[in-house]
Amino acid sequence: MNTTLNNDLSPTDKLIIKGNTSGTAGIIINNINGKGESTVNGIKSIQVNGNSSGEFKLANRVVAGAYDYTLQRGGHTKATSNKNWYLTNVLIKTREKSPHQFNPTENEIESTTPIYRP
Repeated sequence: MNTTLNNDLSPTDKLIIKGNTSGTAGIIINNINGKGESTVNGIKSIQVNGNSSGEFKLANRVVAGAYDYTLQRGGHTKATSNKNWYLTNVLIKTREKSPHQFNPTENEIESTTPIYRP
């Protein structure tokens, strides 16, 4: 897939799956003139309209400028769908809720840190 590796609004090829996913697939991302910029949710690259139980992994290292991009399910805000996959350069640190807490919910995002290229 060809992508301009910059921020969340970067132009990209997009894989749209109308049904369900299962199993594991590797995705190759080619940077088209991207200089690298910090992302918030990431660049939406894979949209799954059905159940998303499959896993997608990068089949190559994806870097632009000082940023290392990874492929992650769901964005970093509640406005994004956990069915979809995003190219992001932010590492998510989560804080797990106490197992003794009444009605525990999903992990909360504690903070994010940009992933810079070594």
